[in-house]
Amino acid sequence: MCACALALAISSPRAARADGWGDGLRALHDLVNVAIGVALVADLALLTYDVVEAARGEMPSRALSITEIVVAAPQAAVALTAAWWAEPPRARAPWLAASAFTMTLTVHGVWGALAPGPAVGGPGTARSGLGIGMAGSF
Repeated sequence: MCACALALAISSPRAARADGWGDGLRALHDLVNVAIGVALVADLALLTYDVVEAARGEMPSRALSITEIVVAAPQAAVALTAAWWAEPPRARAPWLAASAFTMTLTVHGVWGALAPGPAVGGPGTARSGLGIGMAGSF
């Protein structure tokens, strides 16, 4: 992560500006890029954890479910806000995709945090993904 931030800082073009804002805006731009990179790595780590736990047939831990909420909910809010204000309208698609992904992580975190104890039963039961999908179809 630090190597990526260093590479970004070294490789960013330096624009000469007479008003003195060039370096400040560049630093802000770099900071935003690093924050997006950190958030993406965190999202992918949480997604990987969720997939592994689901493959094992286990519920996610409550602590990581709460972490998932804390990490993903603000991202969903930012992505939805950016989609709302995006111009031209075709620029909304990436923001909507990002918000859908982070909202999915948020909802999964809420589900994992509110789940009462360890999973009971196997595939097709009310606590499994298949059971939840089947319950929604009736």
